[in-house]
Amino acid sequence: MDIQSLQKIIDDITYSICSPITSLEERFKIFEEQKILPYYIRGKNKGKIREFYNVDDRGFEKLWGFIFPYIFKSCIRSRSYNESIDVEDLISEVRFSTYRSLQYYGPMYNNQTFSKRLGLIVNNILTNEHRRISKNNVIEIQYYDREEFDIILDSNHGCEKEGDDVDFWCSVPNDIRPYVEKIVFEGVEWEEVKKEMDEEKIEILIKFVKSLK
Repeated sequence: MDIQSLQKIIDDITYSICSPITSLEERFKIFEEQKILPYYIRGKNKGKIREFYNVDDRGFEKLWGFIFPYIFKSCIRSRSYNESIDVEDLISEVRFSTYRSLQYYGPMYNNQTFSKRLGLIVNNILTNEHRRISKNNVIEIQYYDREEFDIILDSNHGCEKEGDDVDFWCSVPNDIRPYVEKIVFEGVEWEEVKKEMDEEKIEILIKFVKSLK
């Protein structure tokens, strides 16, 4: 099964198991209990009230059963970087983060479907674990799973952000994401990146940057 087919199945499942909570009072209560700001602080949704989704438990088990083999394979392969990694702990953390992501962002967030976010979730966890284990090393280890047709193969592979930074990366329009990654992660100067872009993409990037202020 190719990556597009896998992503479609995942997205179809997530759409069927997530339903938004419409009550502001209920949402504010949830965020207060979890000590999370009830509004977005970055991206084009800055200042807007956060949404929150009910996730059907049985539906989530169906989703997890489908993605588990790919998550497991990715975590197992990560051990080649460091044998002290606890695969079971990693899988548990991915499961928890997957559920939380569906609660906070639902099946679609800023034109990014859940299958697009899944790669970011897993790479965040694997990267953080490698850094935790190698924290005394001068050179930090960063893990990226890039095996062809793996569900982790995804346009977000360059992202290593968490929390509110996930809001940021989810808000980056697809058309300009490669250029933003070059600037942020590769340190390429804006003038150099600009040469690779047409006028429409430059305009999109400028509008996006202004929306962050």
